[in-house]
Amino acid sequence: MLAAALLAGPLGGCAGGSSDNAVGVTHDITPLPKNYKAIVTDYLKTNHRAVTKVGNAYQDSCRVGGNDKFYGWAVPVSSRIKKGARTEASQEIVWFNYNSVQMISDNKTGNCVKA
Repeated sequence: MLAAALLAGPLGGCAGGSSDNAVGVTHDITPLPKNYKAIVTDYLKTNHRAVTKVGNAYQDSCRVGGNDKFYGWAVPVSSRIKKGARTEASQEIVWFNYNSVQMISDNKTGNCVKA
């Protein structure tokens, strides 16, 4: 038994080792609200967007500036934005943590801004 305990100590130290790039390992990501699609739709409606599709959520990160990252649930969204007499299609990612929309990013750069 002593040999097993001595072996488990060093191996236990390796288990759960993390890096700053590992989503959810060193960063607190709260559970995704069950009604996240309705929350996203309501949020975008208040910002004058007509939501055409809300995708499935997944855990990821986006750049907030420099090397800083926001970790949470990414929800891809397609919407239409009315600009004067015309309407433009938009592809964005809405970021959740702490049961609410926290950040918004475009699909191109990976940079996100506070919602």
